[in-house]
Amino acid sequence: MDGKNYFSKKNKKEKIKVGPSESMSKSKKNTIDPENMINQYGADSVRFFILADSPPERDIQWSEEGMISSYKFIQKFSVLCDQIYEISKLKPDNLNEKLEIFTNQSITKINNALNKFRYNVIVATYHEIYSFYKKFTEKNKNYSNLKHNFEKMILLMMPVIPHFANEYLEKFNYKSIHGWPEINQKYLIDENNEIVIQVNGKKRNTIAASKEISEVEL
Repeated sequence: MDGKNYFSKKNKKEKIKVGPSESMSKSKKNTIDPENMINQYGADSVRFFILADSPPERDIQWSEEGMISSYKFIQKFSVLCDQIYEISKLKPDNLNEKLEIFTNQSITKINNALNKFRYNVIVATYHEIYSFYKKFTEKNKNYSNLKHNFEKMILLMMPVIPHFANEYLEKFNYKSIHGWPEINQKYLIDENNEIVIQVNGKKRNTIAASKEISEVEL
């Protein structure tokens, strides 16, 4: 393989013709044995990949890279859970309102996606959750509402990676009945607007500005 041409492993001079990618189908005899994938990557990783790949109404385009990426993301989130768990043992700090706002916005996003069967949107929200809470591990502060809100994030993962979610809820010694997290409407009211900054028609950044700000001040 030189990036453009592919050759047989047995015969280095035998060029292999690469065909177009196509959906898995029994009639095409190009299916992947899920049992092998589960044994290699775990049931949660396989489920995560399938739901992240495309909406339910579309055929799945199998990708070994996508499968590995899903597996690695769950491993990363596992490390994050362990970090949050250790931070939760520290002396409690003040309540952090940003945690409440983000948590309730995430629950709302996932509720809407579930109602519309947009599981790929749910998976995208999981990535947002990881990025948001990863920043809190860097602060190494045990905000009084950190553990409670993070437990809600783990609960949101039940529909996609239930084995992972149950394992960490048990580790966090989660006592409540495993009901779906409720939304506190108080934290859905955003006093700011998100303003998109464009240069030559291309998005460069976003800023948060008060809804009361004038055009001149903005």
